[in-house]
Amino acid sequence: DETGYKRGVKEGEEIGRAEGRAEGKAEGIAEGRAMGMSEGITKGRAEGKAEGRAEGRAEGKTQVARALLQLNVPVETIVTATGLTPDQIAALQ
Repeated sequence: DETGYKRGVKEGEEIGRAEGRAEGKAEGIAEGRAMGMSEGITKGRAEGKAEGRAEGRAEGKTQVARALLQLNVPVETIVTATGLTPDQIAALQ
């Protein structure tokens, strides 16, 4: 019967489309995760480097301030030289 055949073809097409969508969705999710992880790692490294540099600069300023304090350099001069606040310098004494 021709109408049965047409129904069968139509059902087959619908099943094929559904399976294709499911496979495509799964592949898309996997690709998206991989790309997201890669981008996350790259951004995380960049942020970590930036944080490390900032911490290193801050530690360097602190070391310089301590050395200047030991040389009895006025606090105002240390503030100008390091960019630290008077309170931050006082905490080092």
